[in-house]
Formats: sequence, structure tokens, C-alpha cells
Amino acid sequence: MARAAIDIPADYREGVRLARDREQQRLARFVLDQMLENWDIATAERRPMCADTGLPRYYVKLGNEAVVEGGLVALERALRRATADATASVPLRPNRVHPLTREDHNNNVGYHAPEVTYSVEPGGDWLDVTTVHKGGLFGTDWRMLFPGDGIPGIKRFFVDTLIESGKRGLACQPAIVGVGIGGAKDTCMRLGKEAACLRTVGSRNPDPSAASLEDELTALGNHRRVLVSELAGQSNILWKAKEYGIDLDKNTPEARRILDMLKRMEDEGFQFEGAEASFELLMERALGNHKTYFELDGFRVIVEEDKGNADPLAEATVRLKVKGIADSPAASVRPDGSYSVEAVTATASFRFGKSMTTWFERSGAKVIVGKAGLTELAYREWFVPHGAVYLTTVGYGLGAMYGRTIKRVLDVHWLKELGIAQALWVLEVERIGPFLVEGDAAGRSLFALANREVNLRIDEVYKTLPPPALSRFGEVLSRKDEVV
Repeated sequence: MARAAIDIPADYREGVRLARDREQQRLARFVLDQMLENWDIATAERRPMCADTGLPRYYVKLGNEAVVEGGLVALERALRRATADATASVPLRPNRVHPLTREDHNNNVGYHAPEVTYSVEPGGDWLDVTTVHKGGLFGTDWRMLFPGDGIPGIKRFFVDTLIESGKRGLACQPAIVGVGIGGAKDTCMRLGKEAACLRTVGSRNPDPSAASLEDELTALGNHRRVLVSELAGQSNILWKAKEYGIDLDKNTPEARRILDMLKRMEDEGFQFEGAEASFELLMERALGNHKTYFELDGFRVIVEEDKGNADPLAEATVRLKVKGIADSPAASVRPDGSYSVEAVTATASFRFGKSMTTWFERSGAKVIVGKAGLTELAYREWFVPHGAVYLTTVGYGLGAMYGRTIKRVLDVHWLKELGIAQALWVLEVERIGPFLVEGDAAGRSLFALANREVNLRIDEVYKTLPPPALSRFGEVLSRKDEVV
């Protein structure tokens, strides 16, 4: 259980490393570099690689001659006990609640939880158990195809799902896509999960026709960089990037808003540290033909001189000492009442959109960190009037990298009522980051820019893919219309 939460399998790690080596887009390469570093930190410090450790499930394969002392009931009891123990000791994020009462035992155990899937192999007296921490909220879809849809219908649904998930910010990248075909829809779901969780990256289906379709789907998914991500890249593991900065001309209202906001932070007691200790000196450098990148490192303002290929990550930084409020920690309560928080990340921010205005008014917050993004309309209506910006986690969350910056837990609200996973954690952090600016001070969205680029290529991708033989009620066929 600890290995499943902490250690990236070698086949997947190597696939991401090769993608990083091929990637020429600077921001995409930066993201992949940070993910690889996060995995190194997780392994070295034994922290969960992601704060949302998913839903524990087991695949049990039995040789036909295998005998288990106490039978399969004893085996399932052992797996349930292991799940509860690991939730506290790793720790894992307790993601299981009663579906009606929302009762939370903080141990990932409940009715039909954890899931155990059995299969039997002829011969042999062995027992093989694989544990998987499966994401449970987004990234899965199904479609009932008709005979007239044929293989082109499979391809159409595959591309539909990739673009839908990517444009809505509903998939954690880089993604492994598991496809199940044939049988009833519950059979398809099972086959898709097994393909995603149990197949080795780079392996081929033993059925020649299925292997050929795998090749076609891989090529189609990477066609013209229309991929499963807001930031799609040229490598075939689903990434692209666009350089994005904020022009800081001291005469523009946007520049004054940013500088005024940072100056107010300084006046209110934030401490600036590092090689560029002087706030004024750093701002003087920014007020020329320069760009300031809000790829923050707790929180770091990165200044790049406009010299063509200058590396913004090598430039001067400003750091602010802040307190953070966190959602989705991999945390547990120790027997002495203290807390263990080993990994932390943000959650999907659209859930909290309706509360943003009230939150800004009451807290005075100027920076929101979330997963994925909001709409440009949301930024203009909720963020811009309060001088706030929206940052998104890198790669949907560097759980171990962010977690190691936690110095202590200052408070936890509603722990008994909501459980560990949904309680409000107040953390003291130091140098947390990096993040990317999704919504800037003018209400512009990085992901919206990427989506507009994707839309320019969608028609070409779909020109050989026919519409479904029978549409679902109310279905929108144009992926250009898909919004959060």
C-alpha cells in the first residue's frame, strides 16, 4: 500500500522521462521536470507522491491449485485491515464516506470498500495481489455504440473523451488511457480500468486487431497536438505549453495593480528574503522591457530580462512568508492528538466559485491556489475587482514537493463533522511551490489561451470521424462548445 502511494512504477517513470527529453516547449519541459523531481522526493522521503491518494482497490489473481488459510473471507479481512492500517500509517487520504449519510471513518473501509477483483489462472498454487490507488471522480466516460458506428465510432468517442476531459480540466496528466470494448457497460468499465491499471506502459495487446487499433488511437490522440491537457505539448505523452508572462510597463494600469498589491503585502508585514532582498530594487528591474512570471516558489516573483532565450527560473526572486489553508491533504491524527501531514495539494476550484466573492471580502486574500482553473468570466467578476490572481498546481499537484514545505499544523476546523479529507486545515508553510498563473491580474486565463489554440485544430482531427449513429439526448457534437 505504501509503495502504491509513494513509488511511481518504472515503466511509467521511464515513459515520462522520455517525454521530457523529447519536449522542446519550455513550460511543458518545466512541468515534466517538476513531476520527476516530485517523484524523487516522494521516494527518498517516503511521502505520498500526490495528496489525493485515490480509492484503494486490489486485483487478486489465484492459481487454480492455490489454498488460502481461512479461505477468501480471511484474505478479504486481511486486505481491509491493511487498508485501514495504511490509511493511518502512510498516511493515505481517507476518501471513503457513506454515500447517503456522509459518515466518515477515516480509514477507507466501508461497504464494498476496498474493491477486490478476482481472476483464476489454470495450474499453479500461487497467489498474486496487486494494489492500486484509483482516482474516482473524473476521467471516465462510456458510450453505447451501435453496429453502424463501427471502428470509426470507437475512434470518435476516444477523441471526444480526450478533448472533453482536457478542456474541462478533468484529468490529471500525464495520463494513461485505458479503453474497454465489448460486452455490457459494466464489463467495459472493468476492462478499461484493468487496461489503465495493470497493463505495462508500451506493451501491446496480444490480439493483432486490438494492437492495430491501439496504434491508431495513440496516433489520433497526438494528432496535431490536440491532447488530454490544458497545456498540450509536442511529446506523445500529452503535453504542450505556451510561454506566458505579464508585461510590466510601469505606465499600464495592470502593472500598477500588481505592484500596488505586492507593496501592500510588504507594508502589512510580509518579509522578503533571498538574493534580491530589496523589494524596490527588484521592482526597478521589472519596470523596463522585462516580464514578471508568477511561477511562484512560496510565493516567488520571477523577473526575466527581455533577452530572447533568457531563463526566468535563473533570475532573481522575492519570497513571502505566508500561511496556507489547504484542502485534500494526505493526513492522519496520531494517537497523542497531533497531526501527520505528509503531502498536500489543491482541489478542483470550480466547486468553490460561488464562495469566492465572500472569501475575498472577509479574508483579504490576494492569491488563490487551486487545481485546474476557472473561466475567464469568473476571473473578471470575482478576482479582478479584489486585485487577486489564481495559481494552479503544477501537473495537478506535486504532493510530496508541496508537503515537505509544511512546517506545522496551526489549526483544523470541522474535523469531527467532515472527516480528515474534507476538513479545513490551516498550515504554516515555507517556500511552497512552484505554481503556474492560470488567471492573471487582468482576468486572462492560461488554459483558455491553450483551448483557443486547440480549437483551431479540432476540425482537422474530426474530418475523418463520423458523428455517432445515434446521439445521446441533448448531446453537443462540437467539442469547441465544451466549457467548464
